[in-house]
Amino acid sequence: MPCLTANQLSEYIEGVLPASERAAVESELASCDECRALLRDWAQTTLRSIDAREQPTAPEQPLVHRRGDRLDAYELVDYLGAGGMGLVFTGRDLELDRDVAIKVVRPNLVASAAAAEDLLAEARAMAAVKHPNVVCVYAAGRAEGLAFIAMEKVDGARLTEWLGEGRGQAAVLSVFCGVARGLAALHAIGFVHRDVKPDNILVERDGTAKLADFGLARRGVGEELVGTPAFMAPEVRAGVGASPASDQYSFCLTLRQTWPEAPPEIAAIVARGLEPEPERRWPDMGALADAIEVIAAGGRPRRRWLAVAAVATASTVALAVGVFSALAPEPDQDRCSGLDDGPRALWGSQRRAAVRRQFLASERPWAERAFDRLDRGLSAATEDLGAARRRLCLDSPPPVRARARRLCLDRVSTDLADTVAHLTTADPQAVNAAAELVESLADPQRCSGDDSMSATANPIAAAVGQAELLNAAGDYTGALERLAAIEAAVSALEADDEGQADLGLAVRYHLARASVAQRRQRYDQAADALERAARPAAAAGHPGRLAEVHTQLAVVTGYHQSRVEVGHAHLETAAAWAELAGEPRVLAELEDARGLVAAAQGDYEGAAQAFSRAVAVRETLDDPLGEAESLYLRGTYGRYLSDRESSAADLERALEIRERELGRAHPDVLRIYGSLGLLASANGAVEPSLEWFRRAAAEAEATLGSDDLELARHLHALGSQQVIHGDYDAAERNLERALAIRERQLEAADVDIVRTLVGLASLNYYRGAYAESQRYYALALELGSEAYPATHPELGILARGYGLAALGAGDLDLARRHIQRAVDIAREHAGSADLAAALSDLGLVEAMAERWQPARERVSESLALREAAQRVADPDWAYSYALLAEIELELGEVDSAELSIERAIALRTQHGVAPSLIAECEFVLAKIQWRRGQRARARQTARAALTRLGSARPALAEVIREWITSPNDHG
Repeated sequence: MPCLTANQLSEYIEGVLPASERAAVESELASCDECRALLRDWAQTTLRSIDAREQPTAPEQPLVHRRGDRLDAYELVDYLGAGGMGLVFTGRDLELDRDVAIKVVRPNLVASAAAAEDLLAEARAMAAVKHPNVVCVYAAGRAEGLAFIAMEKVDGARLTEWLGEGRGQAAVLSVFCGVARGLAALHAIGFVHRDVKPDNILVERDGTAKLADFGLARRGVGEELVGTPAFMAPEVRAGVGASPASDQYSFCLTLRQTWPEAPPEIAAIVARGLEPEPERRWPDMGALADAIEVIAAGGRPRRRWLAVAAVATASTVALAVGVFSALAPEPDQDRCSGLDDGPRALWGSQRRAAVRRQFLASERPWAERAFDRLDRGLSAATEDLGAARRRLCLDSPPPVRARARRLCLDRVSTDLADTVAHLTTADPQAVNAAAELVESLADPQRCSGDDSMSATANPIAAAVGQAELLNAAGDYTGALERLAAIEAAVSALEADDEGQADLGLAVRYHLARASVAQRRQRYDQAADALERAARPAAAAGHPGRLAEVHTQLAVVTGYHQSRVEVGHAHLETAAAWAELAGEPRVLAELEDARGLVAAAQGDYEGAAQAFSRAVAVRETLDDPLGEAESLYLRGTYGRYLSDRESSAADLERALEIRERELGRAHPDVLRIYGSLGLLASANGAVEPSLEWFRRAAAEAEATLGSDDLELARHLHALGSQQVIHGDYDAAERNLERALAIRERQLEAADVDIVRTLVGLASLNYYRGAYAESQRYYALALELGSEAYPATHPELGILARGYGLAALGAGDLDLARRHIQRAVDIAREHAGSADLAAALSDLGLVEAMAERWQPARERVSESLALREAAQRVADPDWAYSYALLAEIELELGEVDSAELSIERAIALRTQHGVAPSLIAECEFVLAKIQWRRGQRARARQTARAALTRLGSARPALAEVIREWITSPNDHG
């Protein structure tokens, strides 16, 4: 099923679609092949060609315009020139404050209403073409009796002028390749340009080519003779009609005439495009652009032309490495000199080439960079393995220790061989996770110390190594299967009092379980696995491992589960072990964990200090991605502080590092876009905020496809932000798309599906559609009960949401039962912020029942809990203060009510929350002012709240309108 309905497309083409929905429809058209096909079919069956109509015979009316004249939201600035279609002006979009080019259509071309609508429909459909090499159409409409088209204003020169300034071959190839790509995008949505020529190609100052002048562009193939005769294809001159193939001919003729000194390779490409028979030309403009790119790249083929190499199996690699005997060798330099040949064979030229081809075949934009990182990691690991074998040969340790070290190195060799074998058949997810794969590579250093016995070649070690590899590559099901197969063996190992030398393997097993659980957001399972890892780590006396285990426990309990006190206890334990370990990497991870727990507590100043210490440590290491992570965390939570410029600088620096190390549009890069969006929102910049989320979703779809889970993540985030800012229709489309992807890709009870259902439930709650909200919450609770234990905090959050939806629908008893359940669940998790929120909700139920004293008790208890937890006041507190203000007003405590609501407004304003949340508080303030007898001021405040709401919260907006117009004294 396409994402857009025929009705939506009809309204879009006809120009009656509301502005709030138009951008979302255009975004869908830009990313959905099926939607574009539907748009083509719909347009072809409902639109008649302007040129096919009988043109009016009335004399043309003159077009007279001056600087400062207005056409709808556009102001004319300067006259640029005239063409067959009309006059062109530079202009200004007064709503979006940007420069534009405005084409005013000659009246005789749109003398009838039907002709005008056809032309404007074509222009609106053209707005769906979003491509860097196509001049963007912003809008089309009618004003002052004239039809006009508003387009992107290009700051540059026409092609002939640009070439006349003397350009290098690389720059010229880039321009023509860009034009070819732009035409390909135009053809993809069903348009034929029909007038490709030098004057319609603009080149910006930075060398970006722009295909312009769509005055003659039409959908499909046309029979009418239009265009510039000197650049027409022979079939068009013969009356056959324009087509993508005729555009190709015009393009190639333009290239040949404007660049006669083009190299022979380009001349050959052009010659094919100038074949008299259309079927003998290039199959499409994309293929022609590919051919130009090959020449531009010095003859190197594009990634998608590369074939996947034959795959080497792990057993073949193991044979190449060989198995060492259990006897200790004599310390003979000559005998030891060849021991690195086997390890080098693990990552020899053939296997390197096979993996590289597999990575490039994924067509991920960052595939080359990901392979380079992996290549460096595997080359280093195999060199280290060879060096470790030489050291073992030269050291001549006692036989038992020598055997342990050899078996350990054999295990490392097998792990590396498994990694290479897996990579030669890797799916795109492995390409995404290349950086993590490098981090998870088997380390020969673990075989040099007293814990070498824990890595000996046995079935448990093999299964753990495979599980770690699959987990890093994103195959969580495969990792869990490997771990489940050895669960009994690990339990037996832990129960063996004489098996202490193998306890390090048990630690690895539990850490692998914890890692899979965290990636799947099953934090209760992660906490259990980490607690179990701590016991063998302590028994084996591994300070580094113990620091790692307790650091992760601090994050899982103190941050993800909001059990702050428990998190702090683990931080103290981790700090003691980290000091003993003395490893900078361990210290940096500990400081990041401190920051996250502080942020969960609302101590954003403390969080910033901890992240700063992590950054300082990581700057001393050769760990750019680790540094980027700490900068990302500091920038993300720094938006709650006053120095938001520093937060922006941190996020931009993190973005720069990740783009350099991982590649543009990598999933870890796109996640920074979300933080930049949240920062913009905190600064009150709603549209720039949403643009970051739209950009993340668009780039994820462009690089990963329309059915990828990473796209679902960004669609969910975008939809959630649109809910907050009141764009409910767009939010619904994005959340439903995210849900559809996740339902296809994940298990039915996956937590991401549950969260998207909650997003749709919240959307309908804010819309005032409480019954629909209850339906989504009921589905979320049903699936959540399968995903979580009975008293899991997430189930409490779901129960709260269901209770609030029931309250909105007027069912107080049902609301009370569910919110009381949320309170009961939250009480089992000491220090949980969820308890404070649930108590405030329970206070709201009591207030709706006009039980004012119990309502005050619940809300006061909520605020007391927050203060006892030493939380710094954050936006979450504002809800409780606003509710308390309403209760105090009903109890006649006007002064207290005013103080409470002023604090709520200050908190929400300070942290840049959605305007609708501030409006909610302003309405409470209006009621307080009314009670003080300040009637005019109260109505003014209420009107300001209504204006701030905009299209958000329609149910609240209706209440405020009734309050303003009511003749009653409002109590």
